[in-house]
Amino acid sequence: MANEFIARNGLIAQNNSTITGSLNVTAGITGSLLGTASTASYVTLAQTASYVTLAQTASYVTTAQTASYITGSIHTSTNPALSASYASSSTSASYASSSTSASYALTASSISSNYITDFLPVTFDGQGAVININTNGTIYIPYNCTITGWTLLESSNTPIASTVTLDAWKNIYSSYPPTASNTIFGTKPTLTSAKQNQATGLSIAATAGDLMIVTVVSCSLAQRLKFGFAISKT
Repeated sequence: MANEFIARNGLIAQNNSTITGSLNVTAGITGSLLGTASTASYVTLAQTASYVTLAQTASYVTTAQTASYITGSIHTSTNPALSASYASSSTSASYASSSTSASYALTASSISSNYITDFLPVTFDGQGAVININTNGTIYIPYNCTITGWTLLESSNTPIASTVTLDAWKNIYSSYPPTASNTIFGTKPTLTSAKQNQATGLSIAATAGDLMIVTVVSCSLAQRLKFGFAISKT
């Protein structure tokens, strides 16, 4: 080949060298070819790139201004991206672990209402004496819900094994007070020579604004009782 230069035992350039044509390397290059490029597919520093470490616009990047798949979100110290569709943490995201507004998020303001449960308690205190029958307490229903269970405890400082029967009457606010005819129970809450009892698996509908009176039907030995409904918001 005319004007061909062959270096059989290697080539050392002590100063900068310029290659105006193409460079073909068959056995690899040992060292660094570092530079900047305005357009590149696989570079370390580039303005526009598809697979880069640092870029202004990129599809798959660690730090970028706009990105579709990133590990961080808006204005973080390590991953400053302005917007993201699939992000670990972001201000606005469709699929996010934790976010301010999200469609599928671990923490979000729009949590399905059926995940909200509560406990509505009432206490009867005989002030050191056995609780009188017909003692009652009132419970206000704060939202539409289903009563799913109840818990009854003899809660004196030293709990006393007691025999107790309670009932609960429910009616709408305008028909307050409810009466025995408005009972919500078929099988009433009881203690039978016991300090605690509980029921689960109930399904009793209640409406926001309903009022319930829980009353002591019979009581032997109990001096302090705690009773409460488990509810699930509907």
